[in-house]
Amino acid sequence: MSMIYLYLKSRTGGGSISACGGNGFAGGGGGRVSVDIYSRHDDPQIFVHGGNSLGCPKNAGGAGTLYDAVARSLTVSNHNMSTDTDTLLLEFPYQPLWTNVYVRNYARATVPLLWSRVQVQGQISLLYGGVLSFGLAHYALSEFELFAEELLMSDSVIKETRNGKEIRNRESI
Repeated sequence: MSMIYLYLKSRTGGGSISACGGNGFAGGGGGRVSVDIYSRHDDPQIFVHGGNSLGCPKNAGGAGTLYDAVARSLTVSNHNMSTDTDTLLLEFPYQPLWTNVYVRNYARATVPLLWSRVQVQGQISLLYGGVLSFGLAHYALSEFELFAEELLMSDSVIKETRNGKEIRNRESI
């Protein structure tokens, strides 16, 4: 896994930033990128996704994460590569709150705690095959609180894991 942290007053020019998992018999997990750029004259292309799996083509490496410190937003994305590997989100900050959280492009994010609160100031978006799961597999009960101004879901799932089973909920939240 690679980690890239950029702290700049200003950025201009083209190019891309990549913290992607390596390709191989089993695809490597996506990396982490944190961008703290106050003045952007153009948005760079930033890629944070798992690598291709040659042994199991439909199970790429886990999604990577991109944190934009200026906008206080977190993106978990797997660049439209399907995976069975979750990206762990162990803690969400309370001061200051993140503005937005995006789980998209076949990314699978999980909050593996008995009790957890996901609270953002703006929007939680689950798009294009994104999965947000919570709970622990070996416990009968877990509690999950989701606070946001807006929850946007399209072709995505929120699920609970308990007693080793997945409980899917696509519509009623």
